[in-house]
Amino acid sequence: MVRDDFTKAVGSAAEGESHWLHRESYAPIALDKFQIYLKDFSDASVLDVGCGQGHDVAQFIALGIGCEGVEINPRYVKAGRTLFPSAKITSANAERLPYADESFALVYCRNLVFCTDPKKSLPELVRVLRPGGVGHVSLDEKIVQLSDASLLHSADVDEMLTFLARCEILEKEYRERDDDDPTPHRHHYYDVYFRKSAANS
Repeated sequence: MVRDDFTKAVGSAAEGESHWLHRESYAPIALDKFQIYLKDFSDASVLDVGCGQGHDVAQFIALGIGCEGVEINPRYVKAGRTLFPSAKITSANAERLPYADESFALVYCRNLVFCTDPKKSLPELVRVLRPGGVGHVSLDEKIVQLSDASLLHSADVDEMLTFLARCEILEKEYRERDDDDPTPHRHHYYDVYFRKSAANS
């Protein structure tokens, strides 16, 4: 559940510059985890789902691994192609990814799922992941407005994990993060790493 006024405010904020451009990238942490959990790192590349203006896509590339991103906001896609010309950013919906099954060894999806239907977006992460491939996703349990502690979003994380079918949950760590855009609010979320079952398992 996402409160309607919060959804509208997020949409309005997305008309400007992404605030993620001014945050430290999580990509180095994710890459360290990927290197631990992915058994075969040869020819591995990352799909960043909901990449915004491509900040983390560019970071992965700078760290020496191939990466491309998908983003539904056309303003972000246009800006990202200018800001990070080495990054491939495709305009697409996370609930209908424009890739064949088993296209990527690694998938990465932060701060997006609460804006989607997780029954559609999470299975898409699994679909494009190769057998044995590893994914990272952040899942919001709740988002709270700081001014009055009102609930902006709530979800059952354990239920969402069931949408990662045929996957082993490798890590599930609770975190909190404060954001000012579009209004001051706090995310209560889990960082999750998962591995898709091998084809013969």
